Amino acid sequence: MEYYVYIYYDDEKPIYVGKGKGGRYKVHLKKFLKTKKGKIPFYDKLHKMKDEGKTPIIKIVESNLSEEDALLKEKELSDKIGTVFKSTGPLLNYNECGVRNPVLKGEKNHMYGKSLHKIWIKNYGREIANEKMKEYRKKMSNTLKGKKHNDITKSKIKKQKQKYWDTLSDEEKSNFKEKISKSHTDERRKNASERIIELNKNMTGENHPKSRKCLIEGKIYNTITEVCKVYNFKNHNTVRYRLKSDNFPDWRYIDQKK
Repeated sequence: MEYYVYIYYDDEKPIYVGKGKGGRYKVHLKKFLKTKKGKIPFYDKLHKMKDEGKTPIIKIVESNLSEEDALLKEKELSDKIGTVFKSTGPLLNYNECGVRNPVLKGEKNHMYGKSLHKIWIKNYGREIANEKMKEYRKKMSNTLKGKKHNDITKSKIKKQKQKYWDTLSDEEKSNFKEKISKSHTDERRKNASERIIELNKNMTGENHPKSRKCLIEGKIYNTITEVCKVYNFKNHNTVRYRLKSDNFPDWRYIDQKK
């Protein structure tokens, strides 16, 4: 009976509920200082409070609990107060409350069906969001670069694929084989093209993560495509060259990056 449930407050507004034992409730006060902004919403809030010269109020709601009872109490408070990710309240809990070491998959994950880039645009503005997306992609690329599955993992993947295949009906297997056929009809090519356009329609022009604003001869352009249309250039590289060249001082990226 050594567990307790605690709540962090911003003035009188609850922003986080948790359970733990010992000095667990104080760990966040040190961890958020070592965590970059934009990774954990609760820690972002602590960063903001620190910048404003505010200190969170921490209250132990209930103590002398077993771990099971603490989890139940945590869940009860979370459901009662509500969370930002479920649009039910102010709590900024990143994971589901009342679950021991949760691994949230599918619809249970608060990021299910959401765009990280769009969330960053909402929280930080488009220019910062674009830079964060570049950094994120580079980090993911470096993490996965050169890595290969070991034999155990390959065996597990093969078994899971076979298990899934065995659940399919003959009709579903036939449709699946048709989808991965190497021979594409004109109709299939058209359908594939339409699907790609639909998927990418929100990632074009100034909405693209790599889009950068330009200041050219005193006028601001949101994308290089806009510049090409105005100056009748056929190739984006012509614009990029001028933006980076010292021979064209009136052509530059607004963020000054080369």
